[in-house]
Amino acid sequence: MIAIRVLELTRPIEVPEGIEDRQAVRLYCTLQGDFVGYVTIWNKNRPIGRNRLLQEIASQLGQTLVTRLFGLRFDGEAEPWSEVERLVRVHMGVELPMFEPELPSEPVAEPPLPNLTASITIPSRDRPDDIRRCLESLTNHKSRVPFEIIVADNNPSSGLTEPVVRSFPGVMYLPEPRPGVTFARNAAALHAKGDIIVCTDDDATYMDGWLDNLIAPYADPEVTAVTGMVLPYELDYEAQHWFEVYGSLTRNYTRTRYDKEFYDTAWPSVPSYNIGVTANASFRAEIFADPKIGPFDDELRLAEDPYMLYRIVKADRVVIYEPRAIVQHRHRTTMAGLTRQLYNYGRSGTGMQLRTYFVDGDKRGLTCFPHIVRYDYARFVQYWKANAKFPWSLIARRLNSEFYGPLRGHSEYPLALIAAETKGHIVGPFSLAKSIFQVRTKLGRYTAQQFAYAQAARQRDKAAQGHQLPEPAEVKQLAEPDGERILISEDSAITSE
Repeated sequence: MIAIRVLELTRPIEVPEGIEDRQAVRLYCTLQGDFVGYVTIWNKNRPIGRNRLLQEIASQLGQTLVTRLFGLRFDGEAEPWSEVERLVRVHMGVELPMFEPELPSEPVAEPPLPNLTASITIPSRDRPDDIRRCLESLTNHKSRVPFEIIVADNNPSSGLTEPVVRSFPGVMYLPEPRPGVTFARNAAALHAKGDIIVCTDDDATYMDGWLDNLIAPYADPEVTAVTGMVLPYELDYEAQHWFEVYGSLTRNYTRTRYDKEFYDTAWPSVPSYNIGVTANASFRAEIFADPKIGPFDDELRLAEDPYMLYRIVKADRVVIYEPRAIVQHRHRTTMAGLTRQLYNYGRSGTGMQLRTYFVDGDKRGLTCFPHIVRYDYARFVQYWKANAKFPWSLIARRLNSEFYGPLRGHSEYPLALIAAETKGHIVGPFSLAKSIFQVRTKLGRYTAQQFAYAQAARQRDKAAQGHQLPEPAEVKQLAEPDGERILISEDSAITSE
């Protein structure tokens, strides 16, 4: 059981409270909102003293912290670094250049945000506790960006999600009975009125400044999508621990730009999964009507986020990863749930690569498969080395080829999780074929043309009525939960029910 905290190092460094029932505490440290990294302190169900806290920060983040501090100073920024200076001087023995900051005589005004509105879309399927926690966090979120909230229920027949959503006035409830998170995301995006479509999950909560920081990069007209940082909400269960070991949802700690150069130079495949995830991502609404990009791929059914980001950079658009926009994600709490999740990761990963080959003409969609096989092989070998009774290391010294290289490392990562992801890689092509058949013969799909019709209709309504989203302090959603639902067919005009 590990407590999660965010610590701003330029403010008074306070000892974390409420950790006496935790074995450890993980502190994600920032400098002026920019992440430096995280520190894990094993307190073993005991409180932590201030000296130990400072020593652990200095020990685990020392070199990075000093580099950041000197860089900030030499860039000419003037900030009161008293807390950090004490930390560095006393616990690291490093002298920093002395200077007196020029404090402003008046409070500094917040930087302006682009004049855009946002639609926050949330798919949910039979998780009433999660969606309630999510909506409580969202409806209390303070933002200078006018926004609405739309929840797409991916299993309305269960009756679990609707009562929770309707208990939050102004939040739109939208049923989408076709199974698959892509259908739910597209349904919510189709009914959205905002300039920016913000995607998140029902098991997420939102930190101060999240939406403002997510929308701010759109001041650059080249930016088509912005993704943010995803930190764990808690690490109280074994499954949550192993998901962090697997790779977590935290991509990196620095602001990053992704564009066509990233697409052209990537090998052996385009790692669009490193750009971000739909637990914390946003897109300009017009790209859903762009034939080169379009809505989330319903035939893929899973991996909707990396494939959408792949198509954006392929189309010579720009994506920004903004770590200041932070959500906290509640990972799966059971090993069975995590096993199923990694199986889905595996099958959606290979399915997406085949999609990039057959639909986008990207040869890397096939040439990456030997690397996937080697990745699975390495995971098994590392597990066997960690658990075998005979000396693998002696054998490894005589096996110097690249293929046997993984014998030099070892891992105690659970075998069941390794096997689940490998099984997903194997069944991925068959799963994709089945999904394509179901969508084309039974379920149907969302198309860019549908979004173009819907966006054109909304533009006419705005021009005629001066229709705008409300201010953040008011009700978050213009349409009542029982309002009209747009229905669009590929060859018909917009109708409603």
